[in-house]
Amino acid sequence: LISIPNPLMDQPQSCSRHVTPTTICGEKNCDVGEVDTPEMTGSIPLCIMVHGVGGSDADWQTWVEILSQRFPDWVLWPLQKLRAASSFMGRDLRELSKMAAMEIFEVLREHRAASGRRIVLHCIGHSMGGLIIRGALPSLLEKFDDGVDLGHYLSLSSPHLGIQSSWLQPLHAWRNLCWLSRPVSLQLPQLAVQDCRERPYLLEISHADSESMEILGRFQSCSCASLAFGDPLIPSASGMINPDMLLESHSILDESFWRLEFDDTFAERSAGTFRAGIKEPTAKWMVISKTLLAVLHMMLSLFFGFIIAVASPCTILRTTLKRSSMSEVQLRKGDSSPEGPVPKLSWTFSQDLKCRYPEEIYDGLISIPWRRIIAHAHHRPVGRNLHVFLIGKRAEQHPEEHRMSRQCIERLAEILGPLGPK
Repeated sequence: LISIPNPLMDQPQSCSRHVTPTTICGEKNCDVGEVDTPEMTGSIPLCIMVHGVGGSDADWQTWVEILSQRFPDWVLWPLQKLRAASSFMGRDLRELSKMAAMEIFEVLREHRAASGRRIVLHCIGHSMGGLIIRGALPSLLEKFDDGVDLGHYLSLSSPHLGIQSSWLQPLHAWRNLCWLSRPVSLQLPQLAVQDCRERPYLLEISHADSESMEILGRFQSCSCASLAFGDPLIPSASGMINPDMLLESHSILDESFWRLEFDDTFAERSAGTFRAGIKEPTAKWMVISKTLLAVLHMMLSLFFGFIIAVASPCTILRTTLKRSSMSEVQLRKGDSSPEGPVPKLSWTFSQDLKCRYPEEIYDGLISIPWRRIIAHAHHRPVGRNLHVFLIGKRAEQHPEEHRMSRQCIERLAEILGPLGPK
């Protein structure tokens, strides 16, 4: 991994619109060659942005401000019709994807009819929005395939591998109980891969032979960015589609900072590694405070671990009996799958045990190339909501936290520059 420090400035830097995604060198931009731009090709760049659970089109205000300055010829369209349906425990992912496809289709048709030119479609999704985009692509391109080129796909803290965790991570294991909301809504069970035993929705859109993955592979670039630590909802392994990565943590007493790390697909990045904004405390009271916090964290982990250890066997037994009885009823009714029996999923864990996922989903996702971006962010002592750090939602951030978030998004916007032939 190669790190890029933050600029540590209050004002955004001016950036050329003709910089390619591999021309960021440290804190400066350096051109490495000309590529085809929308002005040269005569196409219309359309950027669709999809929010997550409980969000709205207003969540994208920071991104809209930054992209409109960096790419003034782009048409920016945060989806507006998902607000009510995407509420907590609202419509499930399948329905939300259909709704998103209909709205994107209307936008494509309107701009194509008005200009008569080809459209370059870019997609940015935050949290559940990254999955909604993937689910919407097949029906969207089925209706509107001619005249559309696929540009960038960027997911921000999207749970591609689901949101389950190991029970050995008690501060994250609460996400394993999403199945309890199944009588009300399938939204959370789908995010946790608990909606169906054999054919969960995430597997449908992630299988290597699925239409969703085939269309996703047509994008000029597919990138996934996620926080390394601090996101209470999305495991870093799920957001980055990399379960084998172990990352260094930080203390809540460290000074506020942010930084981005890019994988080796970003070949032209700076080779240095530094942790901009962090100053190691030297005072004795800081060392004592860190020790007390570590002891407190261990005690809380043991307490919640004991509760989970007592409650989880009963929960698992009850779930197993319920699923077995449901399967027997379906077999008696002759509702078996027309495609024959489906093998059980092979569940495994990420290296940090914060993500439990089926290997079939991971194998399908890595059938196409991904560019991975790790975001490190910390607001001392605790940020208001780090889950929205990569989207820059001002209403749920401290002023300093939002300033860092905006600087980070300015860096992320650089990878959305014009691309040459794939």
